[in-house]
Amino acid sequence: MQIELLEGEEVIDKIYTTLQQYSLSFDDRQNVMRLAKGDGVVYTREYAHVLSESVVVDDAEGDPVVLDIFDDGKEPVDVIYEFTVKNEIEGTFEQLSHAVLPKVCQLLACNRMVPLVYVHKIVDGNGMHLGKIEILKDEEPIDAVDRFASINALDYSFRDGLMKDICQKVSCNRYRPVVFRQDVNDETGILIGTVEVLEGEEVIDAAFRFLRKTGVDVDEVALKNYLLQHVCGNQRVRCTRNIAHVFDKDINEEDGSLIGRLVITEFEEPADKVHQFCKEVGCQDVYMWKIIEGACASDLVICNRRNPVIFTLPLNDPDGNFVGNLGIELNEEPADAVYRFFAFHGLFAKDWDLASVTNQLCELSQVECKRKKAVKFYKEEFNMGGVDVGQMVVWDDEEVIDKLFQKRLEFNITFDDQMEAFSTICTKRDVHCARSQAVIYELKDITKRDFEKYGNETCSRKYNGWQFLTSIAESFIGSKLRSLVVKESMEKVRVVNIIQLLLLRTAKFSLVLCLMMYRSLGIHSFLYYYWHQCY
Repeated sequence: MQIELLEGEEVIDKIYTTLQQYSLSFDDRQNVMRLAKGDGVVYTREYAHVLSESVVVDDAEGDPVVLDIFDDGKEPVDVIYEFTVKNEIEGTFEQLSHAVLPKVCQLLACNRMVPLVYVHKIVDGNGMHLGKIEILKDEEPIDAVDRFASINALDYSFRDGLMKDICQKVSCNRYRPVVFRQDVNDETGILIGTVEVLEGEEVIDAAFRFLRKTGVDVDEVALKNYLLQHVCGNQRVRCTRNIAHVFDKDINEEDGSLIGRLVITEFEEPADKVHQFCKEVGCQDVYMWKIIEGACASDLVICNRRNPVIFTLPLNDPDGNFVGNLGIELNEEPADAVYRFFAFHGLFAKDWDLASVTNQLCELSQVECKRKKAVKFYKEEFNMGGVDVGQMVVWDDEEVIDKLFQKRLEFNITFDDQMEAFSTICTKRDVHCARSQAVIYELKDITKRDFEKYGNETCSRKYNGWQFLTSIAESFIGSKLRSLVVKESMEKVRVVNIIQLLLLRTAKFSLVLCLMMYRSLGIHSFLYYYWHQCY
């Protein structure tokens, strides 16, 4: 080949342009540059300029910063990363590299797409050069150090000493290296994650950590068995159990003194385990709540509740089938626990007797009941439609919709806001709502005095209505009349609107008039008159 250099041209740029078509290495291009230097060619740069990109550093006004890429033997991705660090725009690295690297990699060789964040030359005690430790972006330093130590047969003390120095310069999130990795694919072969087992870690813990953090829908038992079979041969891991620990830490007093070691397994409810732990070591309830909150804040721990269960009782249906375990939480009234159990298991729809079960439970010596009436729903400060309506208490014999209706009238809240609040409460699994319409008129314990105010002062029948008159009660018309009244001892509750309420009162008044006509005209005359006037 022949290289011709014109006046004003940069030597290395001309060399790079001429040799680019031959796909020569960086070292080959530098050899040609050395020949040019030997011939006395004047030059101003050692490396060829390959690409320039203007980058806006921030939103402030001003000229953009120029990113220059040279043929200097450096990995292009490292040059881009150093540029972002220098200009304090590391947050834009991913975006910038995705935009620039496709162009650069057509001009220069790109051997990796992840930048180096740390490079350190290592020598032994005799001053012999062993190599370089290179740590990539987002790579844990311990993994790079462990890999270097394994290749060079270095002991753990050397590795640990090196980590102390490195972690002062780069971020270290863990100090145990990964000794086993296994990709996990879905049924279609798409990668869904990678299981990593740390040095000295129980394999079952690594499997559970992968399942919990990724949340993938895979066969948990199959994955655990696979790892136990294929990883337990590695001497740097442990396989002493098949139940994962989701929390395993020493618990200290506020003054730093050790209380004990708390271990929570994957099948335990954290609040219950902490309560048991505190009973054994003697920590106070106030500190117990802090431990529960701390455990529930851990990455692998899932707390279904914060309150520990202090008493459990299995319950069966009348046929002997197991329904579930009734649990009473710490500081919870047993009546509330029974109600919650009924609602959760749908026992109200099966006509189970709440009061009967509560009474039986409260008769047990292990259970202390301060009240027999259960709270269905409670909130100290309840908000409906953006309005703070104050304390909201619904007892087991009350309906949520009735309480909301009362609040709606009291605070002039819209019907839509009322129903939205109703939906919020009644969609809870531990709240049972029998109806969604509020009672706006209610008449309880009906007696003959209810008819006396309509003028029937001489009525002395045993029942309200026409049941006393057996002859008419058996007739077609009598059955119609009897359906409109109730026995004296019954409660009558109607869910009505205003128009229905007026019709109801009109019907009751008409029946009283018909009764008076009957007493004065006789049964046959009454039937004839009722047929034409009342019915």
